[in-house]
Formats: sequence, structure tokens, C-alpha cells
Amino acid sequence: MQRDPILAHRQLWSWSRTTAWRYVKAVMRSAGLSGTAAAPKGLRHSFRVTAFQANVPPHLVQRWLGHASLEATAIYADVGGREERGFAARMLRRSAQRGEPGRHRRVRT
Repeated sequence: MQRDPILAHRQLWSWSRTTAWRYVKAVMRSAGLSGTAAAPKGLRHSFRVTAFQANVPPHLVQRWLGHASLEATAIYADVGGREERGFAARMLRRSAQRGEPGRHRRVRT
């Protein structure tokens, strides 16, 4: 729609931004989200991390998030703590499944 000059200014939803935010907050409450995870920034971060964990190609994550450059998307791929440990555990599980020697030991993080 954004590329079509006629449709570019057409409203996608019949409700306002405030109403949309109320809907999103209600869904987050029902999902049990609170704190920083229950904010737009937290939702976008969770989406990015989940996409990378699911092996979605970075250029698709870039497109879905509306980033102008892959570098902008790569900045957000830098994770730490629990998320980083999740990536490491997944890598180690995959290498153990393939029977790669020396790669099945648990790494402390």
C-alpha cells in the first residue's frame, strides 16, 4: 500500500492509535506479560530474538521490522543473558545430534 500513491494515505484500521494500544495492552495482560516485555520496545525485541532463534534470514527480519539497512537489524541481533544462553544451548544440541565430536559438552554461561 505504501508504494501506491492512492492507497498510501488510506487508513488500515477503522480505529485510532489509542484504541489499538488499548487492544495491545489487553492482549499483553492476558498473555501474562509485564514490565519491559509489555512495552512496544520489548515486543519488538522479543519478535527479533524469536525470529533469529527460528533461523529466519536476517534480510527478512530487516524487512518485517521496516529497517532501512541490514546493519540496523544486526544491532538488535546482539543478545545477552538468557537469550544468549538459549542460542548456545540450541547450537550445542544440534551439534550433539549430528554426532560431532567434542561439541556435546555443556557450556557454562
